Amino acid sequence: MAAGTHPDCLRISPEEPGKQIRIAQVREELVDFVVRTASVAARKLVLIEPAEAMNLATANCLLKSLEEPSADTFLVLVSDAPVRLLPTIRSRCRLLPLRPPAWSQALAWLVSLRGEVGAEDLLGVASGRPLEALRLDQADALRQFDRAAGLLQRAARPDAWVSSLADEVGDLELRELLSWMQVYLADLGRWLADESFSRLPRARAVHAALRPQTSPRAVAAFLVETLRASRDAASTTNPNRQLLLETLLHAWSRLHHSGSG
Repeated sequence: MAAGTHPDCLRISPEEPGKQIRIAQVREELVDFVVRTASVAARKLVLIEPAEAMNLATANCLLKSLEEPSADTFLVLVSDAPVRLLPTIRSRCRLLPLRPPAWSQALAWLVSLRGEVGAEDLLGVASGRPLEALRLDQADALRQFDRAAGLLQRAARPDAWVSSLADEVGDLELRELLSWMQVYLADLGRWLADESFSRLPRARAVHAALRPQTSPRAVAAFLVETLRASRDAASTTNPNRQLLLETLLHAWSRLHHSGSG
């Protein structure tokens, strides 16, 4: 299972990160898999992740397998955005919500595996998900998060040159950058409401620099804007990266220099 070669487990995911699951993956791989007899196990498993990566045609192709599942075959659809799944897909599935463990429990577990230094920050940027924190620990995530936080700090300055700032993060994938911005903004909003709510010690210096110019309400409103930008970035319309990011940073700059903070 760990190697991804178990003959009775089929994993279906986008062939490239951020892409859609192709209809051929369901039509040619899944349909054939579910009608076969298990090779070495008592049951077969199909894991589709992320399920929201299926487009309309792919989801409709999956419906028949969901409506008439083969004996001893389980189809597991993993999604952190189930509202993006077709109602006909959701109605044929049993919903099993998975929630992160308690913060203290997750932090203790993470510290036991990789030490205390930076553990709280890693868990914070992973939004409380300990396994994701371990993955991010190997991916230089804290440095990327720091770049996103610094970008917002500099964009809030009166002399900010938004075009230049957008160019400086040109090496970061747009959706990744937007996700780090969202993590930072969520923690900033918590910190502004009550400093004890912050989960990111490394971000508090930037929080303090922005506090005179903003408010929890303003941060929440801008967080909604970044979520909309993420939706646009994930769309199939291929939005202009530079324009999308500059528009977002201009909105953040205006927030700090229009008296609305």
